[in-house]
Amino acid sequence: MKKARVQRDCTEQQGLKKISAYMKSSHYLSTPIFSKLAQWSNK
Repeated sequence: MKKARVQRDCTEQQGLKKISAYMKSSHYLSTPIFSKLAQWSNK
């Protein structure tokens, strides 16, 4: 049981690292694209 929890926690940490790396990359768009809040300008 404890091993499964540790394994899950490690998987979550790896996922957070990947998300963090993506958000710091040039591919990340901070503005919404397809929603009511989307705008034509990048402000």
